[in-house]
Amino acid sequence: MLVAEMMSAPRVELTETMPVGEAAQMLSATGCDGAPVTGADGRLCGIITQIDLLRDRFGPVAGDVITSRHLVPPQERLHVGDVMTDTVVTAEESDDAHELAHRMMETRIRCVPVVRDGVVVGVVRRGDLLRTYLRPDREIRREVLDEIARRSPETGTLDAIVEDGSVTITGTDDTAERRRIGDVAAKVPGVRAVEITGQG
Repeated sequence: MLVAEMMSAPRVELTETMPVGEAAQMLSATGCDGAPVTGADGRLCGIITQIDLLRDRFGPVAGDVITSRHLVPPQERLHVGDVMTDTVVTAEESDDAHELAHRMMETRIRCVPVVRDGVVVGVVRRGDLLRTYLRPDREIRREVLDEIARRSPETGTLDAIVEDGSVTITGTDDTAERRRIGDVAAKVPGVRAVEITGQG
């Protein structure tokens, strides 16, 4: 599965010149915990989260060393560009969805913008991962067979049974071929385990 098949449309797109208060209202109204930020040229320039928008709402606590961070203007005068993260993990539509999902889980990233020539065309959120990986067995079976046919066209006719995400593939006794199609099947979102039983 490609990222293009897993991504969703951005519910919120912010600009770096937008006041922080306005951005906070937009995230709150849409239930988003983060959103991509675009510059004057329409290209991705950062990402912002609810935590970023809370920055400087709270003054230093007792014992804190006062730094320039505590001397910024009041939040109402800040803009998104002042508090956003400008180092952004991104994906492209043609990237492997399985690899992106693992990267998000390992790094605990909540939202990954999907870009085409620097322009945001979608996002992948944790909710998209849930929707993709909690799939009916019939969808998983169809994609497993489609992916094997696409990635390993020299493989003969196979069959697959899927029960609660566990895939049993029949149709080959060749050890190298089993390993190859097993690797392909394991990357299909929703697959929990793969067994290859040979000719049956």
